[in-house]
Amino acid sequence: MQHDVFSARMAPSGRALPPERIDWSAVKYLWVQDALDEINAPTIFFPCVVFMDDTWTYLALTTDITSARQCVARLGVAHDTPVKDWTRPAPETLAQESFLHSVRDLLPADHGREIPEQEPEWGSGWAQTDDLFRSGATDAEFVHELAEMERVARETFSEDGISQTDLDMAILAIREQAVHRWLMLHVANPRRRSDIGAAS
Repeated sequence: MQHDVFSARMAPSGRALPPERIDWSAVKYLWVQDALDEINAPTIFFPCVVFMDDTWTYLALTTDITSARQCVARLGVAHDTPVKDWTRPAPETLAQESFLHSVRDLLPADHGREIPEQEPEWGSGWAQTDDLFRSGATDAEFVHELAEMERVARETFSEDGISQTDLDMAILAIREQAVHRWLMLHVANPRRRSDIGAAS
């Protein structure tokens, strides 16, 4: 059975791949994708399927986090397929990637580190963002911590002779990912009053 493949660069266009049309033996995992709706401003969420050839597509054009999570959870159980939900904070035991490593990975190759085969499967800057979110940090505390990590990165790599332009580009890219991640975590995992009280 053939499966439709939509480009990973394609935005939702009113099409989704119905689960009954999927060759489940060709599926690698299911996941929840977040996207910023630039017209209406909120973050929206889509249940997605990733195939063994690393192409992916939407399973439904839902926009709320609960429906997207329920969709991938239900299909994951029904078809014995792994589910990766990056809209939840990464477990503390997985948050081992540092801000400095994230910067180094985006610098020119001759300054990069050797990336291990089992690199964490989240974006640059996420580890610190998730740690701050789990600890109940405020927006101001997040901004302060991000600025401090950037300061340390600038000091560290300036001593290594990295060009200011390359360093600025790497830090900007990581900052954008970290801010997006911070906003998305709050939308996907709203805190109850009891959570806020416990964190303070």
